[in-house]
Amino acid sequence: MEQRLKELVDRERKYLSKRNNKKLLKFKDDISEKQRLTTASTNSPMNNPENEYINRLITIREKQAEIWKEQLMLEIRIHCK
Repeated sequence: MEQRLKELVDRERKYLSKRNNKKLLKFKDDISEKQRLTTASTNSPMNNPENEYINRLITIREKQAEIWKEQLMLEIRIHCK
């Protein structure tokens, strides 16, 4: 019985670790995309509506990244307990 519980715990840890790693990779990809958008908006001469659109996209991505970061931190805390 105890061995089966250990196996279950190990499987769950591996599953959570894989899931968190995937989310971390997505988070890093989104950060990279945000950086590219920031670079594109500051380096290229665009008209005002295009700049506004890019700035809104950057703001949305920043909020999304912050939410994902908070979610990831919560899941890591739950996973470590």
